[in-house]
Amino acid sequence: MSKTETQSEALRLAAKLRGEAENSIVKYSTAHLAAKELERLDAENKALRERLEIDPSHPIDGIDARDETIRQLEAQVKSAAEAERERICAAIKAEDDYCVTQGDYMLDSDDCIKVARGEWERPVYEVEAAAKTGDAA
Repeated sequence: MSKTETQSEALRLAAKLRGEAENSIVKYSTAHLAAKELERLDAENKALRERLEIDPSHPIDGIDARDETIRQLEAQVKSAAEAERERICAAIKAEDDYCVTQGDYMLDSDDCIKVARGEWERPVYEVEAAAKTGDAA
């Protein structure tokens, strides 16, 4: 590390922990693990900052790259939402089609939610059940 760079707080604490472990102030294994984690977090922070920093000589390139990443992520989210919407609509339409052809009931909003979640069960009415078993009502 050059003299112009400043040491991060995480690295400073890691060095202090290792120094105290050598002086038997804290348990060596505990200090070593904590110091190692601080160094890992420091490296992760540096990597994340580098991804966000824009080259001062070409700021537009960095902005364009971020904008493109945002557009790609928005497209993925939109695609996933549309696929889920189509799945839900297909499930509800299938039940509505059954309702229209059988003519016995229509789905209300609670039924539609249950259909979309796969929790809905078609009701069996007493008259319908009696007809299936051959009993007279």
